[in-house]
Amino acid sequence: MKISKTSPLMVRPLTGPVVLSRSPHRRAARTLVLCTLAAIAIAIAIGAALAVKHRRADSPLLSREFVRQHEEFSGTVEQALAAGSYTYFALRTPSGQLRWVVTMSRAHRDAKWLYVESFGSREGFASAKLQRRFELLYFVSVRKHSG
Repeated sequence: MKISKTSPLMVRPLTGPVVLSRSPHRRAARTLVLCTLAAIAIAIAIGAALAVKHRRADSPLLSREFVRQHEEFSGTVEQALAAGSYTYFALRTPSGQLRWVVTMSRAHRDAKWLYVESFGSREGFASAKLQRRFELLYFVSVRKHSG
């Protein structure tokens, strides 16, 4: 195989595997492209890590004020407030205590009575969407309801 002396590729004899070596200019360009791609990948990874950290800081369940506790209780719904995908309920328990709870469901907004499972609570929780502060708010999943 003949290749002119001005060709950027040099071919070695076919005694073994064919090895193509590139000119120093092409190697430098390839290195530059690989370094640029590596820098972009690192920037994306750092951005993703910062986004997760920011999201965690915004989550009331991951805040220092969140108290993890498992509790089940029921109550009559005195008030229901819709806030996007969340629903806040004021529940009157059988003992007469008023408890505010929040769930990530819209399904029970018309319920008259709820049986809930709480996985934690937070004191002094402020809802930006409702522009309201709750002295004590329970984060719950609804187990049973009547409506």
